[in-house]
Amino acid sequence: MEVSEEMKQEYIKIRKWNHDIENHLISLAYLAETKKMDEAEKYCNSVLLDNIHLNDHTFVNKTVHQEDNTL
Repeated sequence: MEVSEEMKQEYIKIRKWNHDIENHLISLAYLAETKKMDEAEKYCNSVLLDNIHLNDHTFVNKTVHQEDNTL
């Protein structure tokens, strides 16, 4: 069965995303285990901000509305 090039590219993107997320979780787990909560919070915020900039602004809009309790 032949898989289209588009499907292959999507699979590669998903594998990369899974790899990146796993690394972020490992980093956060280490920071939490070593009681470096300020660093863990900063790291988490930086990862979230990077993702917001990479994705469309739907997440940003949902976050703003959530803070206003209008979502």
